[in-house]
Order: sequence, then C-alpha cells, then structure tokens
Amino acid sequence: MTKRIRLLEFLRSFNVQSATIFLAILLCADLMFFILHLVNILLPDFNNSLYSLEVDKGYPEMYQYIKWLWIAILLIYISGIRLSFGYLAWGILFFYFLIDDAMTIHERIGFYFADNFNFVPPMGLRLNDCGELAASAIAAIIFGSIIIGAYIRGNQVFRKISQDLILLVLMLFFFGIVIDMSIYAFHVGQKGMEIMGFIEDAGEMLVTSIILWYVFLTSVREKNSDTFICDYIRIFPK
Repeated sequence: MTKRIRLLEFLRSFNVQSATIFLAILLCADLMFFILHLVNILLPDFNNSLYSLEVDKGYPEMYQYIKWLWIAILLIYISGIRLSFGYLAWGILFFYFLIDDAMTIHERIGFYFADNFNFVPPMGLRLNDCGELAASAIAAIIFGSIIIGAYIRGNQVFRKISQDLILLVLMLFFFGIVIDMSIYAFHVGQKGMEIMGFIEDAGEMLVTSIILWYVFLTSVREKNSDTFICDYIRIFPK
C-alpha cells in the first residue's frame, strides 16, 4: 500500500495540466496510427501502404519526424531560458535522430557495409545489421561524449533531467535496436516478423511521445522542480 501511495504522489508531481493534455493528445494520435496500421493489414480493400508503420515516408513516419523536430526545438528553447549548453547538446542528439530517420543514414551505412564486407555475422544477423549496429555505435560515441561533457559541467537539476532522458533513450534503443535485431537473430518466421515489427515501430512511437511530453514538461515546470523519473527508479548513483 505504501508503494502504491508513493507511486501516486510521484505521478501527481508530473501532472502539469498543459503537459498532461499534450501527452494525451500524442498518445491518441499514436493509437490512431496503430489502428490504421492494423486495419491496413486486416482489410485488403483498405490497403494503403502510407498508413503502415513500417513504410518509409508514410504518414506514421512523418508524424515521428514532427515529434523529433519538436523535441529538438524545445531543448534549444530550454537551453536559452536556462542558459545551459547541456540542453543544446541533447537537442543536437534528437535533431540527429530526425536526420537519421528522414535520410535513413544507418540503413544506408548498413547496405554499404553489406556490399563491401564478406563474413558470416554472429547470432544469425545479416551483414547490413552489423553495419547498422556499427553506425549506431559510432553515433552513440560521438553524441554520448558531447552529452557526458555537458553532464560533468552541468548543475544538479540538469544531471537529473539527463538521467531521465538517458532512461527514455535506452527504452527507445530497446525497441529500435534490440527488438529489430531479435527479429533476425531468432528466426521468428513471417508471422513473427510482422508481430515483432509492429512491436518495434509502435514502441518507438510511444517512447518518442513520452520523450516529447517530458521535454515539454521540463520547459513549463519550475526550474527548481525536485521530482525526477530517475529518483523513483533509482538505477543511478546519488
């Protein structure tokens, strides 16, 4: 019972009306795209690939682009009002996510890798999967180094917000990388690929909405707010 009360109090501390309404709108839009994707699969007469979560430049992906852009803009705004470079560093990372999605950077590197290397990848992965992992690892090193530098120089509030963002980005990587690679590593079959592909894309959309909500919440909360996701989960050292 005590844990339940603590959880309710914790959730109330994040209940800024404008941000809560914004999150509800984002989740409703996500749900709409999930339904359209499933209807597109189950009803052949409705078939329109632009409603699919898996199609490049489809409606759901364009919606994702908008969310990435809003996240980057909000972080730049927060950097300005709080006079902190650290939020700008995070904004650059999310702007890269936008560019990567729009220009399929890691997929292009994956295909380049497959065309120029010849070996048997481990765990049943494909050569282009290895190239995509390498591209993601390089990006993580580059942007991670920038953010770590900002984290070291940042104040306590920035560090807490960064810890929350790290948790959310790790959730994003779970769906975008772990689930994606598992499809080929475990040979789940055609039906399994469809299910796991939906889980991957839907998970990415939901987490992106939560990140956008969190960044918007940060932009409207008081600067001295002292409640953070990482304080409840407690995986970071104090």
